[in-house]
Amino acid sequence: MQINEFPMTRGSRLIIERLRSRGYLAYAVGGAVRDFIMGREYNDIDITTNALPDEVTDVFSDMRVIDTGIKHGTVTVVSMGEPTEITTFRADGKYSDGRRPGSISFVRTLKEDLARRDFTMNAVCYGPGEGYIDMFGGIADISGRTIRAIGDPETRFTEDALRILRAARFSAQLDFYPEERTLEAAASCRALLRSVSAERICAEWMKLVGAPGAPRALSVFSPVIAEFLPEAEPVCRSEYTKQVFDSLGVDPAFRTGALFAMPVIWGEKRADKAVYDFRSSAARLRFDRKSASAGEAIVLGCSRSTASLRDALRLASEIGVKEASACLRIMAAAGGGDPGLAAELEQAVANGTCISISSLAVNGDDLMKLGMRGREIGNALTAMLGKVIDGEIENSRAALLGWCRKHYHSFSNK
Repeated sequence: MQINEFPMTRGSRLIIERLRSRGYLAYAVGGAVRDFIMGREYNDIDITTNALPDEVTDVFSDMRVIDTGIKHGTVTVVSMGEPTEITTFRADGKYSDGRRPGSISFVRTLKEDLARRDFTMNAVCYGPGEGYIDMFGGIADISGRTIRAIGDPETRFTEDALRILRAARFSAQLDFYPEERTLEAAASCRALLRSVSAERICAEWMKLVGAPGAPRALSVFSPVIAEFLPEAEPVCRSEYTKQVFDSLGVDPAFRTGALFAMPVIWGEKRADKAVYDFRSSAARLRFDRKSASAGEAIVLGCSRSTASLRDALRLASEIGVKEASACLRIMAAAGGGDPGLAAELEQAVANGTCISISSLAVNGDDLMKLGMRGREIGNALTAMLGKVIDGEIENSRAALLGWCRKHYHSFSNK
């Protein structure tokens, strides 16, 4: 595999050159190097060195140095306006909680440092004037789009259980496939995920499910998904998941909601049970409020009968246009709806069709002038919106006020 020279930023190159001028080893390592080899865009460049943290601080005493994680050997140096993380070569002690080492020790050789990392693709280094250093076959695995644990995969996953989910996320993001031993170890060690915080699992899940290759990764890693999201795992293996996800775009909350909604569309699960399952899962994984609300709207919306544009408009008035459109696309892709209805809804809204109380040609002040008060105003506005959506009343001030005067007493008696 022919690889061009890794293009260091001015700031990161200066850091490496200065460390080397003081007699230390220093290399770019990790995701940025991997992504460049793949031809992907990359952001931050991480640097690994045999200089101890206090030695790094001394070397860059004329620059801003931040103690990012100094007890783990990491400091951040702001060079040429670029914040760059510099981590000392280290070896991890025994992992007691399945998430982080109980201790670390600083080492002086690059190989010892690279051997503690998760996957071969993340252990490729680059040194200016020296080229790529690949001690574990990472370049070949990048070329072959392979996720391979460094050393014994069960050991790597036992050290840090979150690596199991990172493997699934990398598979989805990079379109890589786990090699056999790594996949088998991920499945056999999946119970270790119980030791990982819900917040960390949620963060990895959202990146995974929102990635372009999510359908295949969810299927390949379905035993792992079953460990923390058992309610959705059966759908992860469905042949419909890819076309449903493709119809939605990459919104992770919508995609998660779709996994819970699809059994409702197929008549395999009651809507109330699907909503309960989603709420329970969202609470268990600590979804943020926005994601939980969006996902629940998808499950609720997909349980509604939407055979016509009027049905779609009513749905949009209740859960939002984006959410309703997503529901219509899910239902169509899953084999249970009109494939053109989402576009019709979007066009109708773009043309100014009224779907909200705020879009009515009258407001609460207008109804107060008719003598209405309190709850009856809200009841009247809601009723008029329904009539407008159904095409029974024109959305004009005259028509709405006329209808309201005619039905005023019915609202007063509610």
